[in-house]
Amino acid sequence: MKPLAIAVAGIIGVVFVFVLDAYIPLVLVVLHCLTLCCILVGTLIPATSRHGKLTLYPKEEGAACADESAWPCLEGRALNPGVQYSIEFHLEFIRAWFLALVGMLSLLAIASVLLVNKDVFSPANIDSGVYILLLVVAFGSFAPFAIAGAWLVERRLLARSPIAMGRVISEGGSYTFMNAQGEWHGGTRRRGSRNIQDTLCVVFYSEANAQVNVSSSGLRFHRLIIC
Repeated sequence: MKPLAIAVAGIIGVVFVFVLDAYIPLVLVVLHCLTLCCILVGTLIPATSRHGKLTLYPKEEGAACADESAWPCLEGRALNPGVQYSIEFHLEFIRAWFLALVGMLSLLAIASVLLVNKDVFSPANIDSGVYILLLVVAFGSFAPFAIAGAWLVERRLLARSPIAMGRVISEGGSYTFMNAQGEWHGGTRRRGSRNIQDTLCVVFYSEANAQVNVSSSGLRFHRLIIC
């Protein structure tokens, strides 16, 4: 990192710490408002209704294998390597209750801050016992903000990204795929219990930068349903 970037980052850090210390009620309100905005904007992005179609071509002649345990697997479905498949899918929204819980906690946090400190634009009283409580809540508030941010990023990526068939290359969930330009890319995502045996995955990637991608097994708030 260049010295100028380090200096700028240091200045921003000092200003943030000062604002957090002096105006912690305002920081809390702004942080939870941003959390609610991320949840709302992500909900308005029409990614759930997305449908897609991929064609899986057979390998060379003679690739058919009688042993089904050796067949590639996608979303728990074994696919004969000697047969051409036209795979259609859609996305199903999951963990709605979790996002609703995060939203309600943010609303509760905003209401609590306004209840104990009606004037959030004035410096907080550092000697007050409430200040310590607000400080603890402030650091804990970054968790719902991170969850809401992950929700928004996933929705944006799913709504407009190209798709490709990926091949899982490790037990940890690492995969590789080829984008529309014929370039190979990859990623690492967690795998759930229902697709732990998968050797194939659907990959959603950014058209501008294919390094920004997510596999169907690594989605946090959506489930891939094969039609």
